[in-house]
Amino acid sequence: MRTSTRIATFAAGSGLVLACTACSPEAAVYGSDGAAVRAVSNDVIEEVTTSGQSGRVCADAPVDFGDPTSWDGLSAGEPEKFDGEQWEEYADLSPTWFINVSQSQPDEGASGREVPAVLFFRGEADDLCVAGVAFGTRVTS
Repeated sequence: MRTSTRIATFAAGSGLVLACTACSPEAAVYGSDGAAVRAVSNDVIEEVTTSGQSGRVCADAPVDFGDPTSWDGLSAGEPEKFDGEQWEEYADLSPTWFINVSQSQPDEGASGREVPAVLFFRGEADDLCVAGVAFGTRVTS
């Protein structure tokens, strides 16, 4: 291999490595906006678990987070753009994103308990606020 070809190959490979280290694995999977939704969701989960509230609630949204202990062990799932066809009962909140929250570890004895299932957000990236929470019944086997 000629020296100039090796240098060009090395430069191209180095550029690719630098480009990949600048983005997170979550951004590669969910896009930068989706990764932001996941990060904010995990922050909200931590806040609610700790204090029962979150500072990220939209100004005009009367969000009820329920019992803070029901948020124990939850983490952000997969973010999706809100399109109005799913979750029709939440369309009046004007969300832009929704994300499921799930139990990271099976919670023995939690079957039948009402738990947060979906978070609805308005905004984009750094400007996300919680517009609503959908609860569901935990089913364990």
